[in-house]
Amino acid sequence: GLIVGLERGWKRTTLAEDADDGPGIRTFSLVGLTGGLGGLLKPDLFAIIIFLGVAVIAVTGYLKSNRETQAAGYTTEIALLITWVLGFLAVRENASLAIAAAVITALILGLKPEIHGVLRHIQRLELMSTLQLLVVAVVGALLFAFAENVGMLWLGRALIGVGVSACLMAALKGFRLWFPDH
Repeated sequence: GLIVGLERGWKRTTLAEDADDGPGIRTFSLVGLTGGLGGLLKPDLFAIIIFLGVAVIAVTGYLKSNRETQAAGYTTEIALLITWVLGFLAVRENASLAIAAAVITALILGLKPEIHGVLRHIQRLELMSTLQLLVVAVVGALLFAFAENVGMLWLGRALIGVGVSACLMAALKGFRLWFPDH
């Protein structure tokens, strides 16, 4: 919760001192802790009840925020629910996976301006080409995973390389075109 809360809390520092833009670092930390405590509970029904309680709080926050600002976004509320699940996952299954997912979640939240900037500049042909190359990489990964001989392993690895490297080059070219040199 602390990792995602850092990003959300930092976002709030750019607002006016008296502005309330929803949950911040303390709320996210407590929700992650609640998820972890839910992971300790038996039977799972108790954890489900706690998760539903957090979901009700998130929906209530969304409705309040939407009424006050007429904003249609609900990313923070989704991030709050993800944070509970990550706390649960950290205790019940795999703490390393939960931490990695929290970092990725915070990164996605923090990169909002850059993601939207890319979306404003991308053409449909570029998007479709990138997705097609990612399909090549996924087919290669599946072929690699289910290979029964060395030849299939090599073919799978080659497809992964083609798909991912072409996507990387597309991204680098896009950055070069869209963002001026400094």
